[in-house]
Amino acid sequence: MIPPLDARLSLFTALNLLGAVQGLALALALVLYREGDRTAHRLLAALVACGALCVGEAFLDVSNLILRVPHLVDAAEPLTLAIGPLFYLHLRALVRPGTVTRGALVHLAPAALYGLYMVPFYLSPVPVKVMAFLSAYHPALAAAYESPGEPALFDVLPLRAYFDGLAITSMLAYAAAAAVLVARAWGAPEAGRRRANGAALAVLMGAFVVPFLAYAVGHAMGLGDAKEPFVSAVAALGLYAVGYLSLLRPAFLREGVLVEPPPEKYARSALTDGQAEAMRARVVATLEENERFRDPDLKLAAFAQAAGLSRHHVSQVANTHFDGFAAFVNGRRVRAAQDLLRTDEGRALTLEEVGYRAGFNSRTAFYNAFKRHAGCTPSQYRDGEAATTGSA
Repeated sequence: MIPPLDARLSLFTALNLLGAVQGLALALALVLYREGDRTAHRLLAALVACGALCVGEAFLDVSNLILRVPHLVDAAEPLTLAIGPLFYLHLRALVRPGTVTRGALVHLAPAALYGLYMVPFYLSPVPVKVMAFLSAYHPALAAAYESPGEPALFDVLPLRAYFDGLAITSMLAYAAAAAVLVARAWGAPEAGRRRANGAALAVLMGAFVVPFLAYAVGHAMGLGDAKEPFVSAVAALGLYAVGYLSLLRPAFLREGVLVEPPPEKYARSALTDGQAEAMRARVVATLEENERFRDPDLKLAAFAQAAGLSRHHVSQVANTHFDGFAAFVNGRRVRAAQDLLRTDEGRALTLEEVGYRAGFNSRTAFYNAFKRHAGCTPSQYRDGEAATTGSA
């Protein structure tokens, strides 16, 4: 029989619930987001989803609503071991695009193995799961509650008793690896820095590190599962921060952090200077052909096929001469928008329409690219052109 505990709902539990819901919504949006590095987006989506599911389970625990769905007791526990690896792999995808392949998913093996280890518990009857919940959150009730014992595997291989230590070791190791990765990439003299995106990177790192510190401090204080409500609240704030980061700094998602790989990657290319220049000319001509740059869905793979080149060679040209493929295409779109804004027709259009005609698929992408390439906003540029025309 399940103890009749009343639901405990408060502003605190609402914070956790809303954080979990926002995290899952953000994860879905990241999976569907088409601009920028899709690998980085998917890794961030997985990271945010894991955090959201852990926060969601904490909401059920703190509010006692877990007793309405007892089969979810500790369901998100293995995901905690996936947070560190996903955080590291996401940062690696940001600062070193193209280096995260399917083979890198081996970092998730400990989380997968721990999930398999938990299968006997997940298949246990409800009283076993209720006892696990009561022991953590209502020890006085647990003393009077009768239930069969936990799976024998937990006695033979008591990993669950050391879960906090395993989680902290994993997070600490991957946090250290991520810090070294970012420091080396950011400090490399040949790396092109994007300082504004570096600030966004700091927010992302804080969203991971602060909940980890709260988790580690709670463990050091011997709080056991009693630390979970506080840790989940901090993690929920981290999910809010990542959500607002995605809204306020879309360039961070689209462009990454560093322009990598730097031109030196191609120093040992077998191409002669003449071949490299011919390849650059072909890439430029392909972008101009039928005004291909106006296609808002233009992707590197399709562009390389149209140019009759490999993706590697197109990337080589873009990174060496144009600060990356996205900057190459957006720079041409900005010039097209400038040309249009200098005409009477362009001055009569809304700025959003000017951006769409130039090939941008959103107002935000247009404004960010225009300011980056032209040094001013589209409205400032149009006003300046109007003033010049009027004075003439």
